Amino acid sequence: MIFFDIDDTLLDHSSAEKLAAQAFGERYRERLPERSTPFIERWRRLTDQHMKRFLSGELTFQAQRRFRIREIFGQNFDDDECDAYFQEYLTFYESNWRLFDDVLPCLDALSHLRLGIITDGSSTQQREKLQRTGILSYFTIVLTAEDAKAAKPSADIFEQAWQASGTSVDVCWHVGDNLEKDALGASAIGMKGVWLNRSKAHAAMPEVTCCHTLKEFVSLVLEG
Repeated sequence: MIFFDIDDTLLDHSSAEKLAAQAFGERYRERLPERSTPFIERWRRLTDQHMKRFLSGELTFQAQRRFRIREIFGQNFDDDECDAYFQEYLTFYESNWRLFDDVLPCLDALSHLRLGIITDGSSTQQREKLQRTGILSYFTIVLTAEDAKAAKPSADIFEQAWQASGTSVDVCWHVGDNLEKDALGASAIGMKGVWLNRSKAHAAMPEVTCCHTLKEFVSLVLEG
């Protein structure tokens, strides 16, 4: 069984987020408070801050969105106002969802094997990403942090995934872009954790299996 992360592994989330934040920030440039920090940096900081609260169970997915809107505008908007603003951002974000070029060749090459997803985020949005990009049908298991009530690198989410697979843990792979959350988190419970280090911005670690592309990962699986 081979599990994949979604964001920045299959789908280019960082580019979609950057383009969406730029468009949203420009649309509301006159209404946003003056700041020395670029809008995209503030948006990403608030996203990281409040997504952690969602993943820890402190906030609902919708609530973390509302906190981000209130803080970015510096206004105590009511829930309906927050939702309306965030929907505009979301429209920009969804319009920029793109798979990396190596995703479809990878999934096709491994389609004779059972494939699954282990991802943080909300069930609805993460499944929507798979549906809209046309790859949902490749996966027999889609497990989100919201489903599992645990976020990576917690052992709970990985254990739920491999148990659902009906196979032994040592024959399960998990590949993702985050070294700690994906590769080390999966390896900690006995899976074959693989770090997809697309940017090559960080040096490989001898004790961690690393690939720079999904083409390399396919070779690792089929030839290993």
